[in-house]
Amino acid sequence: MITDLEDDLLVEILIRLPNPRHSCRSKLVCKRWSSLISDPCFNRRFVSHHQGRNGTPLFLPSHDPKSVIRSFLPVPPDEVPENFGILDSFKDLVLCGFKDSDTSDCWLGRSYMVCNPFTKQWIAIPLAPGKKQANTGSGIIASRLVCEPRSSFNLDLGDGKTFVYSSEFRFRVVSIWVFGASMRVDVFCSESGEWTKDAFVVQGVVFMVQHSSLCNGELFYAYYPRDRTRVLGALNPFFLDRPPRTYTDVSAMLAETWEVMVSQGALHVAELKPPETPAARVRSAVVWRLEEDRRSWRKQCEGLVKISSSMGDYYQLKMFMICALHPEKPEIVFLRYCDSHVESIFTCDLRSGGELEFVDKLNPHLHDWMVFQPMVSGWPTPIPRYKKFRGSDDGSHSSGVQSDSSTSM
Repeated sequence: MITDLEDDLLVEILIRLPNPRHSCRSKLVCKRWSSLISDPCFNRRFVSHHQGRNGTPLFLPSHDPKSVIRSFLPVPPDEVPENFGILDSFKDLVLCGFKDSDTSDCWLGRSYMVCNPFTKQWIAIPLAPGKKQANTGSGIIASRLVCEPRSSFNLDLGDGKTFVYSSEFRFRVVSIWVFGASMRVDVFCSESGEWTKDAFVVQGVVFMVQHSSLCNGELFYAYYPRDRTRVLGALNPFFLDRPPRTYTDVSAMLAETWEVMVSQGALHVAELKPPETPAARVRSAVVWRLEEDRRSWRKQCEGLVKISSSMGDYYQLKMFMICALHPEKPEIVFLRYCDSHVESIFTCDLRSGGELEFVDKLNPHLHDWMVFQPMVSGWPTPIPRYKKFRGSDDGSHSSGVQSDSSTSM
């Protein structure tokens, strides 16, 4: 009987389970199995045994965002609020937040949760510092989750290659506000359990592009200063004493339609140039990569985006915009088509002719959208533990990592 096996032999069997999901489910078998699998040494041995394999995609399929959220949040199904949404992700961690009920476009609400849908762990974030909405349309433009390893170990993959596995993380929740003529950034620290109000302030911001990108612990964003030329900025929420950096060379290198994206673990900017005529069926696109020195750019790829004959005459190239790059192949771009009747996602390979291929339809009434790539790499990412959160302007909150171990995955 398997119950008669010694711990060492049982661990040898458990580390050979196909992926972390099966291991986490096995913790529900009995207290003994739960104790063995919860041991940090088991994590290392599991990752070492499966070294070199691809990560496990974290799928949350649903036509109703509310049903996705209720599947892993510690909220009864009938109490999930309508104004609750997924704001960001890091590997298998998800940042969720409440949207202010009085506004439809800006995330002014100040309650957040960091959740791991894989393990059902979650932690509540105390209320963010409040800002009154001005007539300028001030509000939270973006809420991002930035994580950084606190401890890690190397696994030998052979042939001189190693895999760095991070067993602990610290994180920051970043709220970006456009307030009057300035961009203000509030930062929540996982170690202290406190918010730093106006940790970064950039003056003279007329408009900020909503979709920012995270790369190697830094947050990259695009905005328009008073001269109306789009600028790329970067800030590191782990070092509040370092001022934000700007990349003015991007504006000279590209037109006004570029977007900030990540592929192959590096920052890229992608530009879809305007069509030559309204009826054109071809547009050129170019993707640039920020080099490791963080000072120079290299053209990664360039090609055409074409409307294929099978798409008919309905689609207009001027209505397409680049929304993401393939995580490992920056020459493969994903584009969003949006008009008053149709909202769809397409993809094309800039190095193989660039013909658009249909991926899926979206809700035509979708206003706020983000592109995520939830992925369990090696072992589920743990959520940091705290003794308590200190009080904020809106009250005090105590919290630790909590989980619903009775819920199957």
